[in-house]
Amino acid sequence: TDAVQLESLCGIGGGLTIGTGTSSWNYPMDTYWHDARTQVIYLQSEIGAASRLDGLALDVTTLPGQPLGNWTIRMKHTPLSVYTAASWDDTDWTVVYQNDETVSATGWVTFDFATPFEYDGVDNLMIDFSYNNNSWTSDGQCRYSTPGGVRSLFFHADSTYGDPLTWAGTYPGPSISTNVPNIKLFGGSPVSMTPNASGAFTSGT
Repeated sequence: TDAVQLESLCGIGGGLTIGTGTSSWNYPMDTYWHDARTQVIYLQSEIGAASRLDGLALDVTTLPGQPLGNWTIRMKHTPLSVYTAASWDDTDWTVVYQNDETVSATGWVTFDFATPFEYDGVDNLMIDFSYNNNSWTSDGQCRYSTPGGVRSLFFHADSTYGDPLTWAGTYPGPSISTNVPNIKLFGGSPVSMTPNASGAFTSGT
């Protein structure tokens, strides 16, 4: 019998695809090594307007040979459109997804965020992928594109440098790449509602 406040709705679509390349790269699922981290810049021109991002998918072509321990996806806004130095960004990240992940199927593999990311529609978006294992098997691979410019940092190790989430600056020194993993972003923009409050419900209606 109580009135219910409706502040906004969020339109959810089938996912915004960024990247059309068909070649495969072993990042961000480089499980031939114990640990790996991949940090990527996606441009505002590729993403569009402000939106609440609540999921991401990677186009997996080869399954990782083992689970991804503490598989973590982080996001942040950035003024960078390319990397001008090979240096990890280590501040102001939002952890949107974290799980001991077993990738069991190829194709688009979706990671539903535990914490949505409020993208501002103005800045570019930096996405950081990492996992932390204590053994190695064989690489997973994902499709990527080369849209131009140095847009990725990556590094792998066999437990030599500790947790990849703590890598900062030039320790350990990442490599640079023009490869950009293809992704789908899921979410939508808030939609204004009129009126912004319902009437009273009667028997649930």
